[in-house]
Amino acid sequence: MSMKRHGRKLTCPRRLLPLLMVLVSPSILQGVIHKPSQEIPTVPDPDQSSMEPQVAAKIQEHREAVIAHPSSSESWGKLGMVLHAHGHEREAFVCYENAANLEPKEFRWPYLMARSVRGDDREKTLALAERASELMPYYSPIYVLRGELLEEDNEVESAKEQYEKAVANDSRCAPAEAGLGRLYLLEGDLEASLRHLLRAAELSENAGEIHGFLVRVYRRMGDMDRAKEEAKLARELTGQMALRDPVMGDMRAEDVSSVTQLEQAMEVDDAGDYEKAETMYRRLLEIRPADTNIHERLATTLVHQNELPEAWEHYEKALDIKPENPGALYGLGNILGLEKNFDESVEMYRKSLALNPDHMPTLVNMANVLAFLGQLDEAAGAFQKALDVAPDSSDRFTLHQHLARIRVRQGEYERAVTQFEAALESRPDAGEVHFGLAAALADTGDFQSAWNHAEEARKLGFAVPAAFLSALQERLKR
Repeated sequence: MSMKRHGRKLTCPRRLLPLLMVLVSPSILQGVIHKPSQEIPTVPDPDQSSMEPQVAAKIQEHREAVIAHPSSSESWGKLGMVLHAHGHEREAFVCYENAANLEPKEFRWPYLMARSVRGDDREKTLALAERASELMPYYSPIYVLRGELLEEDNEVESAKEQYEKAVANDSRCAPAEAGLGRLYLLEGDLEASLRHLLRAAELSENAGEIHGFLVRVYRRMGDMDRAKEEAKLARELTGQMALRDPVMGDMRAEDVSSVTQLEQAMEVDDAGDYEKAETMYRRLLEIRPADTNIHERLATTLVHQNELPEAWEHYEKALDIKPENPGALYGLGNILGLEKNFDESVEMYRKSLALNPDHMPTLVNMANVLAFLGQLDEAAGAFQKALDVAPDSSDRFTLHQHLARIRVRQGEYERAVTQFEAALESRPDAGEVHFGLAAALADTGDFQSAWNHAEEARKLGFAVPAAFLSALQERLKR
């Protein structure tokens, strides 16, 4: 390209040609200015009228993030997780779908889509989970999800294949091991079923459901003793099988509802971090000031920190909201006991038991106070009731021991022997109980058995008084 100006030939450098073409081309200019923008999908906006304020605020915050950055898959996905965490699965699905369209190679979006329609559309769930596994073939929870769906439809071999893939990718995947155990039991392969169920129980120690299936395996094997042991564990253990699923964990972490906050506070409380639990309960009362359960839990946490006056106030607030609240009455009984107001403590326990007669902690605490007051018949009755209402409780050892000592104080040595023996069934290595039994047996005149248990107590490390052994030796010589 060249031109003449004032008689001189001017040359345009080649590197400027593209720029000049853009500057002078009306068609290209028109295309840049008037190119139609891509239509932005509608951002889900669930009804917020009945939402808790902090939930509505969080959803709105992430809606605004999507509106500000509609081409961001992370913004769409995060909004989906927030909606999903608060029970808005349909709206969450729309967000995950838009995220997947923007980022087709990200496995989280089809996986979360599958989870969001888990209870509504089996075929769609399976297809989405399969897509997720194609994108991330090493993520075990995807195979657990597919395995569960196929197991529900009695597609045994296909379900087994999915569970086996889950275990291959995560050797500590308890739900997959349990699934294999169930399916092998269904097929009658008891050895394989037992192997997988025992592994699942090892990985999820508090999952009672696993032990329920082990009962069935041992019964079919004819091992009734083991079946009985597993039945006891199935009744006592209330935990759930642990599935290590970081993607669903991230989704659930977005939940700011008061229900979830209460669950988290209770977990912290149970772990013994009472100061942190107190802070969490106080925050919850700002959201739910008329919740009797939260007042009661805050009060109990304050008792653990010896903040008795304020604990009393919150127990009373719980009772103002719900007068027939056995838990708050029990808590007040505990405070009265700590303050050595024993008669009033017993009366408060009685009021609690009138509403919840089978509450073992109330029965035990009242029995201890009654025993301290010397009201032995009532104390023995309360301990016996506690034993009756909790036949499989891990506290039976302590209850039998307490009841045995009351029988000794009553001079009912034969009945004391029965209770000490029952305690030893739970803990045969308890030296102090062997000594208590030895003393009770001596009072019944069975000196040889008393000597045997005294010797056992000594072998177990209990310091048996020398005077007691000498007295027994003298009795045995006669």
